Amino acid sequence: MSSVPATDTGPIHVTWPHRVRFVAGVALLWAGLHFVIDQTVLARGAERPVIIAVTQTGWLAAPATALLLWIGAFLATRLAGGRDGCSALLLVGFALSIWATEGGTMDRWLVFKNEAVTPAGGTSAAYWPLIIEYVFLLACVAGAALAGGLAALGTRARDADARRRCLHETFADPTEAGWLRKGLTATVVTLAIAAPILMILAGPRAAWTRHLQVIFATGAAFAVGTGLSVRLVGLARPMWYWIAPILLGVIGAIAAAVSPTLPPPHEGLSNIPSSALTRPLPVQMVGVGLVATIWAYRAATQHPRRNEKS
Repeated sequence: MSSVPATDTGPIHVTWPHRVRFVAGVALLWAGLHFVIDQTVLARGAERPVIIAVTQTGWLAAPATALLLWIGAFLATRLAGGRDGCSALLLVGFALSIWATEGGTMDRWLVFKNEAVTPAGGTSAAYWPLIIEYVFLLACVAGAALAGGLAALGTRARDADARRRCLHETFADPTEAGWLRKGLTATVVTLAIAAPILMILAGPRAAWTRHLQVIFATGAAFAVGTGLSVRLVGLARPMWYWIAPILLGVIGAIAAAVSPTLPPPHEGLSNIPSSALTRPLPVQMVGVGLVATIWAYRAATQHPRRNEKS
């Protein structure tokens, strides 16, 4: 019998003051993205989707956004009374999800990249840059998780052992027996379950992309994927779940780039994603995915018996 400890297997008691503080933390992060990034370094116009690192101003918008999210995650976690790095990821996930709905959908990104609807259909030029966007978001998420973990430690951040435990609880602990095998298995199972659900719920291949549908599809896919992965594999460290949306986004971008046109009779449309996995904007895939995976992970920690796998 082997076990993988969770961040905290005890029940989470949420009171109204905690909820208010959590909303305030999300509002703080969103305000920074909306009033600082949008109004200064990120080129945003009517219906322009939230794409950061691969835009014309990405060389400035990317580091500014990353720095804001790292600092914001620290401050928001302290404000919300977060208990670990996962609390910061939940805050960041909500803020990114709300921020992404203020602009256009993936369809608008394809319009900007393909410029016009042509008989040849879409091109891979719209999809390869999304991989860079996901790598950038991975750096943002990892930094936010670390900053949030340190914020949750408070005065204990001076303790080297406390910092080490914080890293292990948010990312992974190489000293655990079978940590890599079990972690990778948890990620693969999460992806295998989430991908088909997202493809089904994201809508018909030739339909327009809608924000609310994308949010619902992404959230449902990763909530179910994480929940079933815990039941099938056993509880692994949080990182193996919250990294799944980023990996699925990269997989979707590669699949769409390899086959950028829709099947007949819609092959001439260049402003509709060729793969359902690319319907969510990267910010949406990561933001909503973080909320869904962390929520499902914490729900699993309410049942300590699930933490053990024979």
